[in-house]
Amino acid sequence: MIADSYFQLRNELEAAVTGLLKLAGEMRRTPAWLDMLQSFVAEIRQPLLLVVVGESKAGKSSLLNALFGTDFVDGESGRICVFQYGRESKSVDMTATLRELYLPAAFLRDLKIVDTPGFDKIAARDRQTVLEFVSRADLVLLVFSLRNPWSPANWEFVTGHELPLKNFVFVLQQADLREPKEIAIIRRNLEDHAKEKLGFTPPIFAISTRDALVARSTRSPNGRREQQSEVDACREQINLVVTQSGGRTQQLRSACQLAQVVLHDIASEIRTAFDAVNHDERRLARTEALRQMLKEQTLRNSSEALVRLERLCREYSDEAVEAIKRKLSPERVIMLLSLSGAWLQDCEANFGAKLRMRIEQQVEETAQALETDLRGVWPRLHDTIDQQLVTDAKDKVPHAGPDFAQQKRNLLDAVTRRLSQHFTANMSKTVQLLSKVSACLRVLLIIAALNAAVALLTGKFSVELAKLLVSVAICAGLAAAAVAWVSRKIILRAYTQAKHVQTRELRDTVTKQLNRAIDAFYDAVAEKLRPLIQHCEVQRHSSQPLLRRAEELQRTLAGLSSRLS
Repeated sequence: MIADSYFQLRNELEAAVTGLLKLAGEMRRTPAWLDMLQSFVAEIRQPLLLVVVGESKAGKSSLLNALFGTDFVDGESGRICVFQYGRESKSVDMTATLRELYLPAAFLRDLKIVDTPGFDKIAARDRQTVLEFVSRADLVLLVFSLRNPWSPANWEFVTGHELPLKNFVFVLQQADLREPKEIAIIRRNLEDHAKEKLGFTPPIFAISTRDALVARSTRSPNGRREQQSEVDACREQINLVVTQSGGRTQQLRSACQLAQVVLHDIASEIRTAFDAVNHDERRLARTEALRQMLKEQTLRNSSEALVRLERLCREYSDEAVEAIKRKLSPERVIMLLSLSGAWLQDCEANFGAKLRMRIEQQVEETAQALETDLRGVWPRLHDTIDQQLVTDAKDKVPHAGPDFAQQKRNLLDAVTRRLSQHFTANMSKTVQLLSKVSACLRVLLIIAALNAAVALLTGKFSVELAKLLVSVAICAGLAAAAVAWVSRKIILRAYTQAKHVQTRELRDTVTKQLNRAIDAFYDAVAEKLRPLIQHCEVQRHSSQPLLRRAEELQRTLAGLSSRLS
């Protein structure tokens, strides 16, 4: 294909500018921006203009057919023929001597080819049209016939007008009509002649298009393969002319530079937005860390209150144990233990009421202090983000933080309910043990009393029987005393253990409810911050791919700029 390297650069640049156009559209650039980028794409997509000139019967048409490997040019028509791409084959006569031909050939998507009549058949008015095509051409093939390579018409054409001679390639056609030695002599003379008239020697190729076409389609002799090589060398030279000295390469270079300028502006905007999001995310992460630190500090402060509460419970428990010990004094132990457990329940109810009131007071004081402490949490967090955020997330910062009043009410209600349930069921095991001991003691005391009473009644009739009954009564009394004394220790131990369990359960209950209230407050704070975090995440997820694409386009355009320079 002609100008492969140029078209590869052009296609890569077109893809990069198209990506830039899409990126600019997603960035909501103004229509003027988008129109400018669209003009870049349109300019890049313009096909190369290739013009073939020379004398009649020099082989211009066959040269084009050989270069592109297809017979799309019929031959000398006496008209200027402009070949360009069309979905359907058609021809349009623009003037009597200018015809446009549209062909569905793939190579015509990138090339516009102008085949001109011989110099001897061009009228004066048509010569100006040919000169206009040549002056705008990216590549001009000047064809000499080796039948008569010394014709002055070709030289008059290149020396009689201001033409872009750096875009010219000289082609000696019909090389099959001459011997290689003759061709070499003609080439040297033509180089000398060009040096004399033009001041430089353009590229010169001797080609037999007939042999080249045969070599392409069949296994040909070495001479024909050499002609095919000459055609390939001509193509390489055309690539070199278009890439290095053609104006189109300069257009690509300019378009690439302008695209880099536009992309730099867009990438800077995206990078600024992305950096702003990163800044806000770091600020919010710092705020979240501060929230966690304040929560841990609040939990530490609450643990100190819980220690005081536990100390209070232990003091009340020790006081209750000492009171029960005094009640179960040796002189009263049998009497109390022989009764039902109602007296213990009454005592526990009195102690429980006092302890419950003191615990509720202590929890309320703790909750009040906690509310005072937590009232300053949101202002501290608010100050770290209100004036520090740089994206529009700052518009979403709530002015008012969560209120601990509701959590405080929930805490006090929950503690009250739990204490009520706790004190009603705490002494059940001790009361059950006391009931069993009472039943046993009552049996022993009844036995002792009955035996004593019977001994009194039978003492008049049988002294021996009375002594026996008295002995039984004494044994029953001693047994009751022993059971009472042992049971006292067991009951005191069980009561003490029950009070320790009660203290631990009270501490765990209040701890659980207090921590739940603190967690609820700080969770409410997190809920206030969550919309800001989510907003930054959305912004990052939208700007990060744009930044990645912009950086990739920058690398692509930098590489293209290096290859175009």
